[in-house]
Amino acid sequence: MLPPLEMRKVNQCYVLAAGLEEECQLYSIKPLKEKPDNIGPVRQEAGDGREETADDKKDTTLRHRHVPKDTQPEKLKKTSTAKGEDKSIKDKHSQQSGEATEVERMFEFEKLGCILTDFHADGGFQKAVRFSSDKSLLVTGGADGFLRVWKHPSLEKLYEVKAHSGEIDDLDISPAGDKIVTVLKEGQPKVWQTKDGSAVVDLPWEDQGGIAYRSRNCRFAPVDGSTKACTLFTTHIPKQRSGKHVPCYLTKWNTKTWSVEKLQSTGSEVLSCLAVSDEGKFVAVGTIPGDVIIYIAFSLQRVYRAQATHGIFVTGLDFLPSRKESQAAHARAHDASLLSVSADNQVQIHHVPCRTMISVVWVIIGFVLALLMAYMLLDTVGL
Repeated sequence: MLPPLEMRKVNQCYVLAAGLEEECQLYSIKPLKEKPDNIGPVRQEAGDGREETADDKKDTTLRHRHVPKDTQPEKLKKTSTAKGEDKSIKDKHSQQSGEATEVERMFEFEKLGCILTDFHADGGFQKAVRFSSDKSLLVTGGADGFLRVWKHPSLEKLYEVKAHSGEIDDLDISPAGDKIVTVLKEGQPKVWQTKDGSAVVDLPWEDQGGIAYRSRNCRFAPVDGSTKACTLFTTHIPKQRSGKHVPCYLTKWNTKTWSVEKLQSTGSEVLSCLAVSDEGKFVAVGTIPGDVIIYIAFSLQRVYRAQATHGIFVTGLDFLPSRKESQAAHARAHDASLLSVSADNQVQIHHVPCRTMISVVWVIIGFVLALLMAYMLLDTVGL
């Protein structure tokens, strides 16, 4: 299982918050325009994930990981260097030459700080971390059930609240930064005031068909790209697995009344992760068998599904930025693009095709032409 991760852009670099046992470690990630002189050639990995050695090269029986050329969705191949990460991405979009291109990107990692965020008696374990939209706050939760809010970038602890008696599985902070939601294995999701950690409301979710469910993930989403209004999405999975095909659910909450607005069955595959696009138009879920599914946030209508696209459970999802400059680079003719990460050591990119739009003018022209043809036909037969 990958550690909890959260990354936000700050000035000209990205800040990554990563959980490591009871700690939260922060790194800055800066793109490099040129390859530094002190970085050698890219190291290749052997088929078992370790660095390839000279003996491996001599051993012709060593099996190397093979990635098919024509795979859908796209696979992103990652290799490492002596400093930071070097990501080689096969960009398979059509070009005039009809051939795929390989683009090499270099990033410099710098450790910014480290804080203890969980103090469970049997060993702390941070399970969730999120930045506020303005990057001024960092929110953490984990095995000891405490919700902790930190000032960023100073990493000064503002307060902590004993939110739950059990572990906090996931949490999120609203686009406006005024509310925090937490979910746990036992009990209902709960909403908190960001300014002081006071409780706002529990989110009761009724069991379906006499089957007991628990909350798994939570994400706020802006409405029409505005931070003034938002919706909340949660996922719910059966508390106990059985041989029956018991459905899991994606729930949309009204954040004014804190009531269920829409409920959508996602199938019997157990859900593992959740993501929303930055403008709030799409919501995506990943499953234990390796499926990736994307829905329209407003109606919860399914628009994309990649079944068993990963060999094992999906550990993380994130939509690529929807800004025009980002779309020009990565989402040609796509409404949205989603990255998925799995324990199968693969990163994939999934695209939602642009919905076909028919101009009203062409509809009117077609209607007029149909009337004209009908008139000519009637005139020909003498009616």
